[in-house]
Amino acid sequence: MKKSNPYRNIFYYYRGQNHLEKKADKQIEDNTTKALINTLEYSDKSLLHLFLSRLNIYVDKDALTQFDLQVSEVFSRPDAQIKIGKSDIYIESKVQAFLDKSQIINHLNSIGKSFLVIITPRESDYDIMKEINNPQLRFITWEDIYLQFNHYLMERKKESNHFILIQFLKYIESINMAPFNGFQKEDFDSFLNVEEDPKKEIRSIVKNKLKKYLEEIQEAIKPIPSYKGLKIEVGNLDKNDHSVWGTLSDDSKSKVNVPHFNFVLNRNSFSIGFIVEGKTPAQKFYKNINNDPNLFLKALKRLVNFEIELQNRVFIRPRKYDNQTVATLKCGKEITKNDVDYIIKKAGEYKLILTWCRITIQRDDPRLNSKVFIQTSIKLLNSLKSLYEFSLSN
Repeated sequence: MKKSNPYRNIFYYYRGQNHLEKKADKQIEDNTTKALINTLEYSDKSLLHLFLSRLNIYVDKDALTQFDLQVSEVFSRPDAQIKIGKSDIYIESKVQAFLDKSQIINHLNSIGKSFLVIITPRESDYDIMKEINNPQLRFITWEDIYLQFNHYLMERKKESNHFILIQFLKYIESINMAPFNGFQKEDFDSFLNVEEDPKKEIRSIVKNKLKKYLEEIQEAIKPIPSYKGLKIEVGNLDKNDHSVWGTLSDDSKSKVNVPHFNFVLNRNSFSIGFIVEGKTPAQKFYKNINNDPNLFLKALKRLVNFEIELQNRVFIRPRKYDNQTVATLKCGKEITKNDVDYIIKKAGEYKLILTWCRITIQRDDPRLNSKVFIQTSIKLLNSLKSLYEFSLSN
């Protein structure tokens, strides 16, 4: 089985082994602008005119169209230019770098009455456009471009070969400029043969995708009181890691010291769960179970297709533990009071215990493969909510 490799994409750039951070930022910015221009130039003309109409720019569709990159003007150097008949559209794009107000003003002073399109990853950059307040300015994010182009592709997929457009969309996904659109086969494949990814470049793409997924969940659950204050953490990738994890937890403390929600992607599956792992929260959690085992049982019965796992946390060194599974039980309607008694007994046998209740979704499950997985995930979180609330009760 071949793992995912971004270098197979015609637009993905080769960084080289020795590159300065600022130089790499400029390289990815120039490369992404070039990818957009190449896609507009070599796709059907209808894509270009759709792109311009989204920006409220209307031109003669039958006029000669020319494209250029890194255009030197009197006071500045815009990233790209599209010339359609007598109309000029200049582009200034940002990917990792921040938008510079003075740079935009210099562009406007250079291009006369032509349009200037600003492309960035941040909706908040539109505030700079409002400050300048120039009718020649147009603004769009890379996410908006991705959504527009992807919709165009879905409507015309059967009409002709869209190889370049598909490659561009995959490229935008790989540099984390696309909205979350599900976890795909290549995301799981990224954790196969990790020794072939020593710089963690392929796995980092999935890590960034996991972060975007959690950001969308975080935004969607904000109105729910039980989730108020939950913050995102995505774990650092070590050289030999075969998985990537993220959490939603109260950021006023370390995630170890508070009950939290946990998300893990590895080569085979994706899991969503609830974890209690630190000594203090574990003591409180099991005190609550002892005080009201029936309420705990009621919460577990709601968790159809979930399992609850107990792990003995063996101290290795400060902030380093070896977790060893000591019990696993299926939740749902079949779980009984005897099972709860067993959980209490088993937890009492160890000095430090981690309790993890989770559902595991196999990589070939179609639920994973679209943006709808955000709503699926929220439903699964809501299934765990009563257990989370139980852990926090006094």
